[in-house]
This record gives sequence, C-alpha cells and structure tokens, in this order.
Amino acid sequence: MWESLGLKGRVEVVHGDVVDFELDGLSRVASLTVAEGGQRRQVAGDVFILAAGGLGSPVLLQKLRQHVDLPALQHAGAHYEDHPMGFVGEVEVSVPLYRLWNYQLPGTDGNLRLPLVVRQGGLHMAYQLRPAANYYRSSRRERVGSVLNDLRRNPWNPLHYVKLFSHWDDILDILSFKFGIRLPTRHYTLLLCAQMPTDPALSVWSETDPATGAQRRVRHWQLGEDFRRHLDASVDSVLAWLAPVTRKSRVFSGWQEQLRSAAHHSGTARLSLDPASGVCDAQARVHGMGTLYVCDGSLIPSSGIANTGLTIAALALRLASHLQQRTTPETSPP
Repeated sequence: MWESLGLKGRVEVVHGDVVDFELDGLSRVASLTVAEGGQRRQVAGDVFILAAGGLGSPVLLQKLRQHVDLPALQHAGAHYEDHPMGFVGEVEVSVPLYRLWNYQLPGTDGNLRLPLVVRQGGLHMAYQLRPAANYYRSSRRERVGSVLNDLRRNPWNPLHYVKLFSHWDDILDILSFKFGIRLPTRHYTLLLCAQMPTDPALSVWSETDPATGAQRRVRHWQLGEDFRRHLDASVDSVLAWLAPVTRKSRVFSGWQEQLRSAAHHSGTARLSLDPASGVCDAQARVHGMGTLYVCDGSLIPSSGIANTGLTIAALALRLASHLQQRTTPETSPP
C-alpha cells in the first residue's frame, strides 16, 4: 500500500506515543506532543485523525479535555460495547449445515460465515455453527493419530482399518478445518457472539501504575444478571430452531464463566447527531473541533452483531472521501 499510493515523502510515520495536544484557539488542534525514546517533540498538521482503537482513542480525547472542556468530550470513554463470545454447546445434525461456515462468495476471494441470529431482550445473539474440529481438533487428532500409528506398525491387521473408519467423522472434521470446509460434517459446536447493552457510564480511562509510574488503560467490563438470563434464553431458542434437524445436543456446563472479550471495543467516541449524546459528528469529526477526527471502532454507536472490522473499513473509506472533498477547515457546532 505504501508504494502503490506513493506515500513516500508525503507521509511521516511517527513511532511514539501521543501524550498531549496543543490548540490554536479553542476549536483547532495545531500539533501533538509525541514521546519517542525518552524524548518529546511536536508534530504539526492541518488535520489529525485518531485511530488508536476503542480503548486508546477515548483516553487521548480525555487528555484533550484537560485543555478544552467541550460537551462532546464528556462522552469519551463512555457508551462502551463489546461482543462477549464463547463456545456454549455442541450439536450433531442430519443436514449439511457446514455450508454456512466459510461459505465462498462467488466472484471474490473471500468467505462468509452465516450465523443463526436470535433476538432476545432487544439484543441480537449470533450463533456460528463451527465444525467440531475447531473445538476438538487436538483430541480428534490424537484419536486419529493413534489409529494411524497402529496401521503403520501393522498394516496387515484388518482390525486397524475398521478402527479408522469408526473415526470417519473425526477425519472429515479435521480435513474440513484444515482446508476451509470443503468436506461435509455432522458435528458442530455453537459459538456465541452476542450484542451487549450499551453502558452509558465511563468504562474506559487511564491511570498511573503505582509500580512503574507508567500510564495504563483501564476497562470496566461487566455482564449484568439480566443480560446473562437473556444469554441463557437465547441458547434455548437456537437449540429449538435446530431441533428438527438435530440428532443430539449438549450445552456445556458453566459456559458463561468461559465467555471472553471479542476485543471489538466500540462506542467510546461514538458518532452522534449532537454533542449531548456522543463525541463525533456524522463526518467522524469531534464535535466542536475543526481539525480533529476519529476513525476506529470507538466511533461505532451500536455494535449489533456486525463485523466490526468491515464497519471500520467502511468508516475509513467514508472519512477519506470526506477529507478529499474538504477544501477549507470547518468547525461543527460546539
């Protein structure tokens, strides 16, 4: 990309941390203070775009608020969302649902993963049917490997071939995982990726590490009891959908304790119609600032179950188009 866009000599790559903002008046950022290798220097510019992610950009905006207390900056680090995700159970089905996993899109080099979506408590819960090899691949490989070792040691024993064919599902699952789902399988694990309710409170900030004196980011991520009940109900719903084609199913014991962050940190500098409800305007510009934009997951006001990576790419293309058409700096209403 660097070569194809001819960026050499036109773009300066700064390897350092932004530690402060310098303003030209109350509505324009004139330069940034960047710390590099124990030294600090100023980086001036006409337009600045924060792309430090859903955990980094709000912390930078909180630094900016120390210089100018704009209403929009009160929302920096608030309205946080993420996608709790984890394996919740397993099913064996009688139809070729493997085609929903890594479905090859005609005319492209890309694949789609089509989830089953349940709406529960006003939230969307997406379940991907992942071939069981994704979850059990180590144990499956051990079982198949054991049979293959027996075959190598004694290839003339017909009992070993019977054992191999008794593990046919294991073999298909491993090959499906290895080659991007080109072979059928009957065994799947259910992977949940859930929309969580927006938390209006401050959820992301920075603080000083007492041991090192360095700044560290803090994220407050909590799944409430009502939300957890919705998760349980959504599992029942998706299993009921699959029941007509299900041979057997099992919900993993204590699966909620295994939920982890999908690292889709969203909403902490979210788009909004006005500064009373968010940080950035429709053009991804910080409300009240003429030269400061944000372009990362922190912009997304509601994550739903959409692919946040594709959403960020679309936002980046949209911002690039806006900046290309922009001839004179403008300031959105404070």
